[in-house]
Amino acid sequence: MSYARVLVEIDLREELQHSVAVSLSSGPFLQQKAVYESLPKFCNFCNVIGHTRSLCSKAATASATEVLVENTLPIQIGKGSVFDRLGPQIEQQLLEILALSVESTDPVQLHEFPL
Repeated sequence: MSYARVLVEIDLREELQHSVAVSLSSGPFLQQKAVYESLPKFCNFCNVIGHTRSLCSKAATASATEVLVENTLPIQIGKGSVFDRLGPQIEQQLLEILALSVESTDPVQLHEFPL
C-alpha cells in the first residue's frame, strides 16, 4: 500500500474538490479521492477565517432581518383601519419602530416586538 501526502494551497471561498485526476506513468488517469486532514474554520458569509457561518454574528443579523421583513404584515389604511381613527402620526410611529427593530442585532428583541 502506498500513499502520498501533498500540501496544497486552496481558496476557501471556492467549493472544495472531492477528487483529483492523477496522471499515471502508464498513460491513463486515476480519479483519486481527496482527503483533507485539517481545514480552518471559515465563514462563507463574511469570508473570515476563525468561525463558521452558524456562529457568524453578521449572518445571524442578516437572517433575522430577512425573517422580520418576510413576517411583517403590510399596513393597510382604509375603511375600518385603526389609522383612520388614530391619525397618520400613529402610522409614522409604527413605521419608525419597525425600522428600529430591523436594525437590531439581538434576535430576541425581534421576536418580543408585538405587531
